[in-house]
Amino acid sequence: VSEVIAKPFKVAWPPYMFRVAKQKNAKDIYKIVLVYFVYLSFWFGLAVALLSKELIIILTTPEYYDAYLIVPIVVTSYILFGMVSILIAGIHIQKKTKYGSIFTIISAVVNTICNFLLIPKFGMMGAAISTIISYLVLNAGIFYYSQKLYPINHEFGRMIKLFVSAAILYGIGTLTVYSGNMIITIILKSLIVIMFPIFLYLLKFYKKEEIYQITTYYNGKIKPFFSKFM
Repeated sequence: VSEVIAKPFKVAWPPYMFRVAKQKNAKDIYKIVLVYFVYLSFWFGLAVALLSKELIIILTTPEYYDAYLIVPIVVTSYILFGMVSILIAGIHIQKKTKYGSIFTIISAVVNTICNFLLIPKFGMMGAAISTIISYLVLNAGIFYYSQKLYPINHEFGRMIKLFVSAAILYGIGTLTVYSGNMIITIILKSLIVIMFPIFLYLLKFYKKEEIYQITTYYNGKIKPFFSKFM
């Protein structure tokens, strides 16, 4: 998630963020970008987390097999890491960047303390928990101060639906999908990953205009493409 989505986004986002700041609907754009960054991150993260056990078995040796247990926490941490780039927009636009540095330092201190307390007792799970706690602190601080400078009505309700959907599908895939054949297991879990957008539709995640845009794109681009092979 970090290498595929979060880090590339953090590189590409700042120039676009400042260009958007000059537009009248800048806050609406930031709001939409955050929602769909989280959308894509959780969808890709669900795939990584759900297939991590099989991939670790294929690529490593038995002593590392339990590492799949921390993958969902690590994935969520990197999503939080990416979210900071968008939530910090107000701080950058108002040129109060020192506060970004302050909250980063606070987050690092929290991470160090949590590592000291948790790693001796819980090992790699403790390290993963420390990371997610520190990123939560960073997000909370950045969001709080950025909102004071440049209020944006972020759609956290929709983002909660994204988290819940990913968590439920991960639970279904982890607890119910089991086969002695690894290929079949991978196929079944992949089908669950594909269900993510559909599951969100059932939760009424999409707005009417988004459904219209999706159906228009499907009828105009995707359907004609596949019709060539039928």
